[in-house]
Amino acid sequence: MATSAELQKELDAAQAALDSGATSYNYKGAKLSLAGLRNIVNSLTTQVRNAKAAESEKAKGESAKSKAAAATKADQARSTKTALARAENKLKTAQEQQRTALARFRRNEITAEEYSGYVNQVEQYQSVITAIEGGAQAIPVGFDDVRVLSPEAAPTTTKPAGTTTATTGSTATAGTETNAPVTPTVTPTTAPTGATVTTTKDKKTPKPPAAVQQNWIDALQQFFPSYSDDWLAANAETYFGKDLLDLMIKVSDPKGTYDLSSTAGRERIKQELRGTKYWQTTISATKEFDQLVDADKENLISLTKSRIANTYGDIGLTDATLTEVATTVARTGLTGLGEKQAVFNATFKSPMGSAQQGRALSGVDADRIRKIGRAYNFKVTDDQVQSILTGTPEATTGQVLTEEGLRQRLQKFARGAYPQLADQIDAGLSLEDVGANYRRYAADLLERSEDEIDMFSGPYLKAFGTKDGGQLSLSDWVTTVKSDPTFGWQYTKQANQQATDIALTLARAFGKVG
Repeated sequence: MATSAELQKELDAAQAALDSGATSYNYKGAKLSLAGLRNIVNSLTTQVRNAKAAESEKAKGESAKSKAAAATKADQARSTKTALARAENKLKTAQEQQRTALARFRRNEITAEEYSGYVNQVEQYQSVITAIEGGAQAIPVGFDDVRVLSPEAAPTTTKPAGTTTATTGSTATAGTETNAPVTPTVTPTTAPTGATVTTTKDKKTPKPPAAVQQNWIDALQQFFPSYSDDWLAANAETYFGKDLLDLMIKVSDPKGTYDLSSTAGRERIKQELRGTKYWQTTISATKEFDQLVDADKENLISLTKSRIANTYGDIGLTDATLTEVATTVARTGLTGLGEKQAVFNATFKSPMGSAQQGRALSGVDADRIRKIGRAYNFKVTDDQVQSILTGTPEATTGQVLTEEGLRQRLQKFARGAYPQLADQIDAGLSLEDVGANYRRYAADLLERSEDEIDMFSGPYLKAFGTKDGGQLSLSDWVTTVKSDPTFGWQYTKQANQQATDIALTLARAFGKVG
């Protein structure tokens, strides 16, 4: 990701070129027109402003996070220290109660089952102390309980044979039930952050903590940094899929087995990302785009806008349409036909009859398509032009039309209308190709330019002949043009000269001239 200083340097160079009156500019290997240079200056100006704001916010955020983390760590340390002192006091009390209970048991004043409850209570508090001393976090709960927050640090309590675990209380932990005694007169109701405790009579059953939303968003942004918190909160599952979201929830769990802080840990997460539906069904260009930071993404879109504006200048795309299509092209890596269809799809989303749409239907691409129709004496409709340009189905047939598909359709039409020309059409010639020689001869005979000769109208259609008689030979065509008054050969200089020559010949034959 480029810094604001780096972007400012690029902006200064581009602005200097613009101020000097440059009409073209080389930017990152691409030669831009004057319009492209202006777009780059505008884009870099925005990027510099955004980068400075982002750097300022990042600095503030890091400072706030650092202070918050330090405060949280201090609070956790104080809480754990208080919980340890409470557990030690509880253990001392439980040991005294066990000694008293042992004396009573020896005097047969209490049963073995009752005595086992005292033994288990001592073991439970000893387990809690061992877990805290081993590095587990803990918090005091209510007035008379302790809750361990890192259950994996707590050893499993081994109960003596023949004893029964007391159920006067339990520690609520994520994913396990590590029993911790509670004085019968106290009923703690506070659960650790992210965890819930359900109570059935005197027994509490811990449930796994729900993922804190910001945690998984932060994890996801490490792999897809261009998406904002608000966008992810509303769209992440729909866009990335539940399996990828579930993975990020696991990754964000501080008690889990995923490690975002190490290279090996991140590589493991990336491997699991590659197995998600999103990764398996999304093209590489889109995944690469999704992983860009905002500044790089904006830069790519800006360059794409410049290229599309230069390539499709005859359409006169609005800035809104240009931005939309450039984003689509940049994100999907479209080139060639794919890019062209994306451009025209965005163009035809504008209201029918709009200037933008009108220019698209009369531009160079549309004219090339209509030229195919003219070659077969066929008028291509706007619907057919739009289908070819956008790659969407025709409204009339429901089929997607291509230039080659149109050509094949018109060849079938021509074979049906002119069966005598079937062999030439099958060889790849259009009606325009077949009529080319006839046009040249007619233009020469009628002393006109070839552009003035329309082989698909009036008497000129006679050149293609009939089903029974076949097409005319060139000599027959010359005779036809000269003999059929509808062509107007009789008004040409050549016709007048021939008439004069004939008259002179006749006059000489009859002795009228010497």
